[in-house]
Amino acid sequence: MDHLEPVHEDSPIEDLDKAIAIQHRRLDSVGPNHFDRSSMLHEESMVWYWRYLKTANKADLDQGVRAAREAVEVIHQDDPARRVMFSTLSTLLSIRFEETICQDDLENAIMNARLALELSDSESDIWWNDHNNLGILLAKIAHHSTTIEATEEAIKFHQEALDIINPRYKHTPKYLRRLTLLWSSRANLSGSTKDLEKAIEVGYRAVEMLKDAEGAEILSTALFEHYQLTSLFNSLEEALRISEIGLKERRQPATLLNHGNMLEAKCQRYLGTDPVKATKAIDGAIDCGKQALDMVEGEEPVVPRLFNMLGAWYATKMKMNRDTTLGDSGAYMLEKALELTRVEDPETPLILNNLTHTREVQYQILSARGQKLAALESLNKAITHGQEAVNTTQKNDPHLGERLKNLGVMFLSKHVLTDEDSWYFEAKKYLILGAKLSTAPPLVRIPCAIQAGLCCRDNDEFSEAHDLLQGAISLLPSINPQSISIQDLQQTLGQVAGLATFAASIAIEAGRPPFEALKSLEEARCVIAGLSMSSKADISDLRKIEPGLASKYEGLRNRLAQASKQLKLPGTYRLARKHQQELLQSISETEAEIRHLQGWESFQLPMTEHDFKGLATEGPVIVVNATKIRCDAIVVTKDGIELVELPELKYEDLERYVSLFSNLGNESRRNAVPRRKQAQTATPSDALLWLWNVAVRRILDATPLTPSRRVWWITTGLAGRAPFHAAGDHRAGSQNNTLSRVVSSYVSSFKALRFSRSKKATGIPRRNMLLVTMSANPPPHHDLNTSHEESVIKEIFGESVEHLAQPDPESVLQKLPKYSLVHFACHGASIAYDPSKSGLLLVEDGKAAMLSISDLEEADFKEGAIAYLSACSTAEQADNKLADEAIHLANSFQSLGFQHVIGTIWGAEDSAAGEIGKRFYKRLYSAAEAGQNHDALDVSRALHEAVVDYKSVIVEDVVSWGPFIHIGA
Repeated sequence: MDHLEPVHEDSPIEDLDKAIAIQHRRLDSVGPNHFDRSSMLHEESMVWYWRYLKTANKADLDQGVRAAREAVEVIHQDDPARRVMFSTLSTLLSIRFEETICQDDLENAIMNARLALELSDSESDIWWNDHNNLGILLAKIAHHSTTIEATEEAIKFHQEALDIINPRYKHTPKYLRRLTLLWSSRANLSGSTKDLEKAIEVGYRAVEMLKDAEGAEILSTALFEHYQLTSLFNSLEEALRISEIGLKERRQPATLLNHGNMLEAKCQRYLGTDPVKATKAIDGAIDCGKQALDMVEGEEPVVPRLFNMLGAWYATKMKMNRDTTLGDSGAYMLEKALELTRVEDPETPLILNNLTHTREVQYQILSARGQKLAALESLNKAITHGQEAVNTTQKNDPHLGERLKNLGVMFLSKHVLTDEDSWYFEAKKYLILGAKLSTAPPLVRIPCAIQAGLCCRDNDEFSEAHDLLQGAISLLPSINPQSISIQDLQQTLGQVAGLATFAASIAIEAGRPPFEALKSLEEARCVIAGLSMSSKADISDLRKIEPGLASKYEGLRNRLAQASKQLKLPGTYRLARKHQQELLQSISETEAEIRHLQGWESFQLPMTEHDFKGLATEGPVIVVNATKIRCDAIVVTKDGIELVELPELKYEDLERYVSLFSNLGNESRRNAVPRRKQAQTATPSDALLWLWNVAVRRILDATPLTPSRRVWWITTGLAGRAPFHAAGDHRAGSQNNTLSRVVSSYVSSFKALRFSRSKKATGIPRRNMLLVTMSANPPPHHDLNTSHEESVIKEIFGESVEHLAQPDPESVLQKLPKYSLVHFACHGASIAYDPSKSGLLLVEDGKAAMLSISDLEEADFKEGAIAYLSACSTAEQADNKLADEAIHLANSFQSLGFQHVIGTIWGAEDSAAGEIGKRFYKRLYSAAEAGQNHDALDVSRALHEAVVDYKSVIVEDVVSWGPFIHIGA
């Protein structure tokens, strides 16, 4: 028999070939049942594997698998080497799987790994090595099979191991890292934030134990996925922080790409609100890509992903600076990535999707330039890549929904560009698929449903349209708005703009009862304010019957507020987030406990039809819904809910007229953000008369009034910018106007009205006033004449006034909770792109400083009764994606606890602000002192009479008297 010289992994290839030849001769010389045959075959398999490592030739690996498989087939049951042979075959099959992505190889690798584990001594290190190897394979099949069953099996395997393993054992961090990835994979399949929460918690354990770059990379990826699913910006910030820790330990191409991916997401977050931060983030991402590119040599496995990511980031940069050549560079890199990637590789659909996005952005830029042919060419390329991306994406891949949505939107664009109906129906098909795809995230399904619903409506498929939009509304709670900040909610809800108003219009077109349209508006509008009000719901009556339960609930709410604040502090994410989730669960359980009490069955639940009508006992509530589909009013009285169609109110006309009001005012207007005046063909009087003729007169004629003549207006979308309280003919002697018919109040929603009513005072509030004035303002803001307001307030309130002149925001925030009445005479600003930054202009260290809506969220206004905001546009609804949220200063004061708010819907003039304020306060308390109001101040009537009186002096000058409105109970 030939003598076999020992060979090893580093032996020259000639020696390996010689060893293989000798081994073949030896095998030929022994019988099929020879005891040593299995060991010879095993040795041969190892030599073939070492040869494969040198040649990278799959044929060598195939020979190694063949020899290893033959070895386990002929091995004797009592051969002590059985465990090693099963383990070797498992390893070689796993390696071949990486080349072929053949599921059979991976399943056979797992089977042989299990056999090896069964033959190990459970008390030995070898058993844990084999157990770890099996864990690697189970995690691998979970990743590649994309079935929840495979993922759950792998999770169970790792959790059981961690229950018994010594925490200090060398393999423990590896189990933790894989378990982090497995929970992330499960979250991708289930869309569950709870799965990601588990991934993050396990990831932190891995980082603490391992303290290396790999653990940091895995944890940061889980945090990033959490951000992608929830839009929780704190998760992205924490992901970047952990990623930076990993980069300090190990700066490799893969870690740089992951970090760049997070920076690109940060860029997307700031695109509409902070261009400087957005630019810094995308430049940082591109720099990460370039650094990674400099590190790679030859055709390393990371190269296709590198080209993919860098190409996508160039497309984002192109979108920002409108330079299509950047898109060409990005597309070149993406095409290169595609060439280097197998069709069956999971990366392929991602590359195709990025190519789709690149070409679509080029289309948008070229279309805006009027280059129709070039635009159509780019759009066709985008659609082709988009179809390929959809076709290569696994059916249970959570990214499929986004790709269906993109394809649907592009077909809509092609329909607009070519006017061919076939593309419209293609768009509808893909959008419906996206809307109904259960594995897609809510923030993909809801926009799909909105667009698909509109397509169905255009095709007279009203019932299908209605079902799609109602399905979208039912998904809103899954966004889990309770656990995310106002800024996060603004970003989230901006992606589903129009859902409420379109759903209401389509419900009416589908022949549904007015209550269903009203319910759609109430459930999908004012989500942010609703959460704020929910957190401040009055439980004084609960305290009378169940003081212990009331104290428990209030304590939980207070602790939740503190936990939410802690989330904003650097380095506190892990504990604060965990604490927040525990508190939310406890609050939910406590609310359920409260609902078991008699009379509290509907506590913190959506309102019923009976609840809506109950809120109209003091006067009708009129909801005006205006969309491009149709315009209607829904009138709610104590006796019923009725529809008033408004066929003469056209959306396009409403757009034209409300833009006029946004620009009203002169150099004395109290606006912190100067606006460029636009040429107007119509006058304010024309606009008010038009609004009366097409809407308000018809509504009031159909509305039964109570003796008080009070009405509450709830206006949605674009209608939220129209002055329904001031509509009509205001020439001397005319009664054809809202002021002559009713006493108007506004409220953002029925939720807000219920909140105000629940805080209704048992008597006249304490006569104490906080007066805040800014007569002198830092440049470029002009000074204001606040003397009228100062004198009348001091005359009426005397020593109970605390006057803060030229204060800073912090001083005002400290004082506000102590006063029942507050009056602001200062500049105001509405920030359309980020309404929570809207606020009142104060001063700090000689510079302008804003008291913003988000600042006010931190205060507790238990004493709040009346807030008079004598500033510009404090009740003006911005025309943007958040119109349905009705976020402005006046609504914010109301939702934060003030029962009554006086605001302005366009620029208030100094003289008018003083005159209206003087008349208002005198009437407010004179009626109470005369014994007309024993239970509460009649705030809405006091303002109504003040405006009517001032109007009688200046008659048709609607610019002066028109902006002042009452919001609240």
